[in-house]
Amino acid sequence: MNETQSLVMSIGEMSVALIGKDHVEAVNVFLDVERSHALLTVALRENSDAEQMRAFDKFIDVEQMFFDDVSMELRLSDRGSMEQAHASSKQLAYRA
Repeated sequence: MNETQSLVMSIGEMSVALIGKDHVEAVNVFLDVERSHALLTVALRENSDAEQMRAFDKFIDVEQMFFDDVSMELRLSDRGSMEQAHASSKQLAYRA
């Protein structure tokens, strides 16, 4: 596993750990190496306002952990949309 793959795995695993396995339906991490930018897409088990706010709060913690390595953005999605993105993308690097 190279450094880029390790970074993507770390972002994905840390995101699941901080948001909480019980709260997460799926997580995808896309990394644009040239721009040093990661897109974290999360599908929550319960898509309530409170759960969304909780995910954003935890994302801030994840973002701070990797601040020196990449810029990051969070998108909340449903699992169906994430699977469609996976089918059409060759850049998917982490999926949980």
